[in-house]
Formats: sequence, C-alpha cells, structure tokens
Amino acid sequence: MILERLTMNACKFDEEKNVFRLWFEAIFRDKTGMSQKQSLAALEKIARSFRALSEPTRLMLLQELKAGPKTVNELVELCGLSQANISKQLAVLRDEGFLHREQRGTTAIYSIGDPMVMELCKLMCDGMNRRAKERAIHFSI
Repeated sequence: MILERLTMNACKFDEEKNVFRLWFEAIFRDKTGMSQKQSLAALEKIARSFRALSEPTRLMLLQELKAGPKTVNELVELCGLSQANISKQLAVLRDEGFLHREQRGTTAIYSIGDPMVMELCKLMCDGMNRRAKERAIHFSI
C-alpha cells in the first residue's frame, strides 16, 4: 500500500524536481509491466539524491523538521551543532528538493518540501527493523 501511494505521488511532481519518480521507474516496472531502464544521467540524479540522505546530520534535521517548520536558530539549538554546519546541511537538502525555505525578514524558516522524503525514511527504518527482528535470537524454556 505504501509503495502504491509512493508511486502515485511520485507521478505528481515535476520531472526535474522529483528524483523519486526516476528512482521508482528505474527500480520498478512501468504500467505495462515491462522492465524499464534509465539512462546513466537519470541514474546519476537518483544517486545524488540518495547521497543527500546519507549524512547523519541531514537525517537529524529531517527528524526535527518532521514535527513542523523551524528556524535555523531553532535547529542549531535542537541539534547542538554550529550554525554554519546546520546551514550547509540544510542547503544540501533544499537543493535536492527535500526542504522548503521561507524567508521572513532576516529569519529563514525550513520545512519538509517533499513529504515523500519522510515516506522513504520510514520505508528504510521499517526494513531495518524487520531485518533486525529476523536476526534476533529468541530464547525460551
């Protein structure tokens, strides 16, 4: 059900902004059921988006923004990192379309720009939890 929802949502976004659509097309089949290959350029865009999610600080920022929009100063306080580091990581996530930035005077407010990024994180965590449960040793008498 989640995969179906993600696939439907992926089709709604602009091709240049939504690398998830490219990723789903690369991994899954198209509507006719035929395997679909992506060009190297498309796969590079997909890989770049996954790299944006491969840094723990960026995942921490997404985790904090899941609760709602936050200013850079709020994120600095919540994460305990320097403003320069937070701003750099926010820029990476924003450049990939994962975050939205709103400027109010001198204050920048960040929010989740593409809700599918949280769905992707949930899928990853669910898979990790499933694998951990499968590897768990159960003892009983």
